[in-house]
Amino acid sequence: MDSDREIGESVREVRQTFSSGKTREESWRRAQLKKLLSLLLEREDDICKALGQDLGKHHVESYRDEVGPLIKSVNYALQGLKKWMSGRKADLPLAAFPASAELVSEPLGVVLIISSWNFPFGLCLEPLIGAIAAGNAVVIKPSELSPASSSVLADLVHAYLDTTAIKIIQGGVAVGEQLLQQKWDKIFFTGSAKVGRIVMTAAANYLTPVALELGGKCPAVVDVLSSSWDQKIAMKRILSAKFGTCAGQACIAIDYILVEKKFSTTLVELLKTAILSMFGENPKANIARIINKSHFSRLRNLLIEPMVRNSIVHGGWMDEDNLFIEPTVLFDPPVNSGIMSEEIFGPLLPIITLERIEDSIEFINAMPRPLAIYAFTNNEGLKKKLSSRTSSGSIVFNDAIIQYVADSLPFGGVGESGFGRYHGKFSFEMFSHDKAIARRSFLVDFWFRYPPWNHHKLQLFKSAYVFDYQPISSPDRVIEPLTPQTSTPTTNLRRSLRLTSDSPQPTPAPSRLKNSPHSARKTLKTYQNVAPYSPTTISITPASPQPTESRKKRKPQDNQASGIEKRRVLRSDKCRNANNKGKKRVYYKKVVYDGGEFAAGDDVYVKRREDGSSDDEDPEVEECRVCFKPAGKRIMIECDDCLNGFHLTCLKPPLKEVPEGDWVCNYCEARKSGKILKFPEPPKGKKRARTAREKLLSSDLWAVRIESLWKEVDGSYWCRARWYIIPEETAVGRQPHNLRRELYRTNDFADIEMESIIRHCYVMSPKEFSKAVNDGDDVFLCEYEYDIQWHSFKRIAGIDKDEDDDEGADTDDDWNSCDESDSASEQDIEYDDESKINLLSLTSPAHPVAANSRKGRIFGLQRIGARKIPEHVRCHKQTDLEKAKATLLLATLPKSLPCRDKEMDEITTFIKGAICDEQCLGRCLYIHGVPGTGKTMSVLAVMRNLKSEVDAGNIKPYCFVEINGLKLASPENIYSVIYEGLSGHRVGWKKALHFLNERFSDENKRGKDTRPCVLLIDELDLLVTRNQSVLYNILDWPNKPNSKLIVIGIANTMDLPEKLLPRISSRMGIQRLCFGPYNYQQLQEIILSRLKGIDAFEKLAIEFASRKVAAVSGDARRALEICRRAAELADYRAKRSPLSSTDAAGKIMVGMADVESAIKEMFQAPHIQVIRSSSKLSKIFLAAMVHELYKTGMAETTFEKLAMTVSCFCSSNGEMIPGYDALLKVGCKLGECRILLCEAGTRHKLQKLQLNYPSDDVTFALKDSKEDLPWLTKYL
Repeated sequence: MDSDREIGESVREVRQTFSSGKTREESWRRAQLKKLLSLLLEREDDICKALGQDLGKHHVESYRDEVGPLIKSVNYALQGLKKWMSGRKADLPLAAFPASAELVSEPLGVVLIISSWNFPFGLCLEPLIGAIAAGNAVVIKPSELSPASSSVLADLVHAYLDTTAIKIIQGGVAVGEQLLQQKWDKIFFTGSAKVGRIVMTAAANYLTPVALELGGKCPAVVDVLSSSWDQKIAMKRILSAKFGTCAGQACIAIDYILVEKKFSTTLVELLKTAILSMFGENPKANIARIINKSHFSRLRNLLIEPMVRNSIVHGGWMDEDNLFIEPTVLFDPPVNSGIMSEEIFGPLLPIITLERIEDSIEFINAMPRPLAIYAFTNNEGLKKKLSSRTSSGSIVFNDAIIQYVADSLPFGGVGESGFGRYHGKFSFEMFSHDKAIARRSFLVDFWFRYPPWNHHKLQLFKSAYVFDYQPISSPDRVIEPLTPQTSTPTTNLRRSLRLTSDSPQPTPAPSRLKNSPHSARKTLKTYQNVAPYSPTTISITPASPQPTESRKKRKPQDNQASGIEKRRVLRSDKCRNANNKGKKRVYYKKVVYDGGEFAAGDDVYVKRREDGSSDDEDPEVEECRVCFKPAGKRIMIECDDCLNGFHLTCLKPPLKEVPEGDWVCNYCEARKSGKILKFPEPPKGKKRARTAREKLLSSDLWAVRIESLWKEVDGSYWCRARWYIIPEETAVGRQPHNLRRELYRTNDFADIEMESIIRHCYVMSPKEFSKAVNDGDDVFLCEYEYDIQWHSFKRIAGIDKDEDDDEGADTDDDWNSCDESDSASEQDIEYDDESKINLLSLTSPAHPVAANSRKGRIFGLQRIGARKIPEHVRCHKQTDLEKAKATLLLATLPKSLPCRDKEMDEITTFIKGAICDEQCLGRCLYIHGVPGTGKTMSVLAVMRNLKSEVDAGNIKPYCFVEINGLKLASPENIYSVIYEGLSGHRVGWKKALHFLNERFSDENKRGKDTRPCVLLIDELDLLVTRNQSVLYNILDWPNKPNSKLIVIGIANTMDLPEKLLPRISSRMGIQRLCFGPYNYQQLQEIILSRLKGIDAFEKLAIEFASRKVAAVSGDARRALEICRRAAELADYRAKRSPLSSTDAAGKIMVGMADVESAIKEMFQAPHIQVIRSSSKLSKIFLAAMVHELYKTGMAETTFEKLAMTVSCFCSSNGEMIPGYDALLKVGCKLGECRILLCEAGTRHKLQKLQLNYPSDDVTFALKDSKEDLPWLTKYL
C-alpha cells in the first residue's frame, strides 16, 4: 500500500471504527487481547522463522526476547484490565465541600505505532497491547528493513485481530512520510534519534503528543568483584546483554564498559574466557547477524577508524557475505572516536579504563543521558551515588535487560534517549487520558464566593484555603536524601555512654550482632553485666556438610607450659604423618568455639601468656575509677584522655548529664596543668579489675584479625591471624597525633590456636569509628598499616583499593578439592602439604608470639602488578600456551631478575655503605636509563635481598619508603607522602615540609626513631618545578649532619643533573648508575627465564622477537608484550584447530609467524602508519618533539620551544623555514589525529603539546624517511 489515497482511506476507516464507540467497550478490548494471545501461542514457529530469515536469530533467542515477553504482557493486561478501566476517587479541598471527584481513563483515539527492525514483533505488539487495553484504534507501520517479519506480522494481524480497528500498513520511507502527514491522536515511535526528530516535526503540525523510544549509549560500570563466582556470573550477564541480544543491535544493549585500570587486565581475560565458553568457536550459531550491508559498512567503518583498530584485544573478524561480525572487545579506544561518540548498535564492545570507579559518574554525565545504566558492583556506596548522581531511563545493578521484561516497571528514556514510558499499566496510561470528573449538589453553597467583595469575604477565603486534604497537625512525611551537612560524621572521635542493667541476660555471639567485620558493633552498651560464655558443645559451619564432633576449651590445669611446649615440638611430625595417611586440613567459614562464634574477618583479643590467667581476668564490665563498682543502672562516662570510666555522681563536682563534645576528667586536667592528683585506691582487699581494652593498650594482650579458620588433622582448631600493634610498639613510638584507641594493622601473619582467643574486639576505619560513639569499650581505630620490616606506614584505604585483601595469604594454587576417599564428612577445601607452606614462609614475627602460635608468612616488600585471575580457573588444566600468556604478563613478578647482576651489586654496595657507616651520613644515588631496562625492578629486588640480612642481624635495621612521581598530584605533595610513610600521619605539604626539615636537621626532634631511612623516588624528573625547590629540599636533606637519609632517584633522562641548577646538581653528587638498553642476547635470556619449564615457544621465535626489539629500543617490556601477544595468537589458532591440544603430534607452538604477526600489530599500528604517511613538515615537527623530550627530560613542551627547534633543524639542513602559522596548523592537525595531545590553537606560543605515543614508536616511524629527509635520523 503506497498511494496517498489508500493510506487516507485506511486511516478514515479506523477513525470511523473508533468514533462508533466499539473500541471503548471492555468486551472488545478483552476479546482482542485474547486473540493476540492466541496469535502468539499458535504461530510461535512462524514468528521465530521470520526472525531467523531477517536477523539470523536462534529460535531460543527469538522466544526469550520477543514471543515470551509478549505472552507475559498480554496475560498481565488481561488480569489488570478491569481495575485499570475503573474510575479512581480523588480528594477535594475543604473549599469545595460538599463535592466528590474521580478520575476516569478514556482512550486517546487513533494512534500510530512506528516500530524498528531489531525486534520487529516485540516493538510492534508491546505498545499495541497497551493501545488495545486503553480502547484505541491503531495503525501500525513496521520497519521495511525486516521484510519477512513485517509480512508475517501483517498476515497474522489480518487473520486474528479486528482489521477495522487495527491495521498494518507496510512500506518504505515514502509510506512513513505519508502516514506522518495524517492527523493522529498519539504517535509512538521506536528508532534512531535522527528519525525521531522528523517524527516530532511532523507531529508539531497537529500538536500531536508523541512517545519516543530512541536508545543511546548504555554504559556498564564494572567494579572490582572479589568473588570468582560473582565475576563469572557478571561476565555472562554482560555478554548476554551485548552479543546475545540481537548481536548488540538493541537500544538497551550494553554499549561500552567502564572499569578501573587495576581491574582492566583481569576483566579482558574474563571476557575472553566467557566469550569462548558462551558462544563457542563458531559464534554464528548463537549470535544474530547484522540487518543489512549499510549497517555492516557503518560498523566496519567504526572499527577500522585510525586508533580504534589498534585497540582490539579480541575478535574483529568480519564476514560481509553473511553480514556477520565476530564478538569484538576493544581496550581503551579514543574517547573522541566514532565508536565512542555514537550509538554502536552492533557486536563491538569498547572498554574504557578509569583511575577510580567513582569517576564513572562524571564520565556518564558528560555523555547524553542513556536509556539504561548497568552497574556490576557490591559497593553499596557506589550504588547510591550512581542512583542519585546520574540520569537515565533505568538503572540495573548486577544484571542487564531485566527491566524490559518487568511489567511493573516503566520502560522509557530521558533526554536524548527518548520520553514517554510504557509496559504493563504504564502502556495503558500512555494511550489513555485521565479525565477529571467533579460532582456537587445544590444543597449547600458558600455565600462569600460571589461579589460584591469586601474585607470580611477575603478573610473567609483565606481561612477556607488554609484547610487542605489532611489535618495540619499530621502532614505527609517527606523523605529526602541527606544533605552534605547532615551526612557529615560527628567530630567527636570517642565517647562511650554506658547504660546497663543488673540482671544478667544471655549474650548472643558478637559476630551475629554485625553485618560485616568493618561495621559498628553495639555490644558492650547493651550487654554489660553478663555472664561469660558457658556452653558445652561446639558447632561448626563449614562450606560443606557439618561434622558432628564437639569441642570445648581445655581446662586451665590442662594448659600447662610443658604440655604446650611438647605439643608444639611434636606438631609438625604429627601433621606430616597424618598427611602421609591421606588426612587433610579442613577449612571453615565460621567456627563456634566454646560458645563464641568466630568468622574470617573478625577482630579478636589474643593471650600473650601461656598460663591462661588472662582468660579469667578479663571482665565484661568496666568498674568506675572512683567507687570501683560496675555501672549498674547508673550512667558511666568515659574520659577521652585516659579512657577511664566514671559514674556521673562520683565526679567532683558531679555531672547531671553527659556533656556534649570531648570530655576530660579532673585527674587528666590536673596532670596537664602540672598538678599531681592521684586516682583513688581500691578498698583494702579488693584488686582493681582491668578490662581487655586496658590490657591491650598496656601490651598485656594482642589484637588480631582472623583471616581463615581450619581444623588440623590432630583435631585442634586453628586460625590464620594478622597482628595489630599499638603505637608504642612501632619504631617511632606514640606520637602526639595518635588517639588513645588507635591501633596499627601490620603485614605480619601467624597461625594461632583457637585456645588463645579470648573474645571479640572491633577495629574500625575512621569513618566507622566516628559513628561508634556508644558502641562499647572494645572499639578501636585503625587507619594505617605498619610494615614491620621497613618501619613505614601506608594508609589502609589505599592498600585495599590497589590490591586484593588476600594478598600475603594463600593463592588459588594452595587450595584444592578434597577427594571423597580421603574424607567422607569433611569434603571441604584443603591446603597443600606443609613443605609448600614452608617454602613461602619467612622469618618469625618481630614481637613476642601469642600463646599457642606458629610462625606464619608475611607480606613481601613489593605489591606491584595486577593480580591476574588464571584463565579457565578450576575448569581444566592449563595448556603451555595459557601458562606462557600468564607468565609473560607485565604484571607478573618474575622469580629472578637476569642480566642486571652488576647493577644490582652496585646498588647493594651503595645502600650497605650508607647504612653501615658509623656516622650513617646521608647519600644520594641517581639511576638513569631508557624505559623498560629494569631500573625500578632492580632496586626493589635489592631491597628484598637486604631484608633477609636485616633479619639475620648482618646490617642495621632501617626504614624504606617508596614513592612514584606519577602518583603525585603535584610535586609538592611528595612532602606529605614522605611524612605519612614515616609517621603514619597525614598533613598538608607545608606542615609536612616543616616536620621533615626538623626531622632531618635536628637529631633531638627525631624522637624514638633513630633508624636510617632509604627513600626511593621513581620518575624523579617529574619533581622538577619552575624554581626547583622540591628537588633542592629532598637532595639537601641527606647532606645535613645526622639526617640518616639515603635518597635513590630514578629517571629516564641521563643528563638530568646537568639540566638542574648548580646548587641541586652539586647535592646530587657524582654517584650515578646507568642502565643501558638490553641487547638481543639479554632480551632472549629474560624471556627464557620467564618461560622456564614451559614448552610453548620455538627457540627461533624468541630470538626473532629479541632481535627485533633490540634493534628499535631494547625495551624488555616491549619484548615481553610481543611474545605474550604471539602466544595469544597461537592459543587462538590452537583452539580453532580441529586437532586435540593433548595430542603430541598436534601440539601447536609459538612460531616465527606468530611473532611476526604480533610485531606487525605493534610496529605497524595505525598511528605509525599515520606518521609515516604524514607531510615533511609534520615529520620535522615530530622529530623536534622527540628531540625536546630527550633534551629536557620533560614529556610536555610549548609551541614556542618547538617552533625554535624546527627553525633550527631547517636552517641547519637547507630546508625552508616555515612560518608560525604553518607550524601551528601542523600541530593542531597532529592533535586531531591524536598523534599529539595539545591544547587549543588559540593559545598560540603558550600552547602545550605532548606525544600521545611512546617516543620509540615515533622514532621507529621516522627512521623510514631517508628518501625525503635523510638528515632527520641524526636528531632521533
